[in-house]
Amino acid sequence: MLKARRKAAGHRITAGEDKAYDTADHLANLRAIGVTPHVTQNQAVTKTGKTRTSAIDERTTRHQGYGMSRSRRAIVELHFRMGQAARDYSQDQTSWHRSRRRQLPAQSDRL
Repeated sequence: MLKARRKAAGHRITAGEDKAYDTADHLANLRAIGVTPHVTQNQAVTKTGKTRTSAIDERTTRHQGYGMSRSRRAIVELHFRMGQAARDYSQDQTSWHRSRRRQLPAQSDRL
């Protein structure tokens, strides 16, 4: 899909991805097809206390567009998280009302 978009654009394009895609082979594949990876750097601390090394180097991070891409991605993810929180809240309220619903007495045949 990215290869087709790259050909249609006629120039290098960028792809924003989260830190799970911060691997050397994935980034090499993107660069091979002419896509600039705007991947969040995975520099988390492991359980043993070591800091992970990112496969993203200064070829990408030194440009102003990389920072803009990351900040815009954070805004988009915020909207998704807000939607998920609202959905979870709504589901909690619905299940609460169902469990607390007042049981109405059976209606008699006489009116």
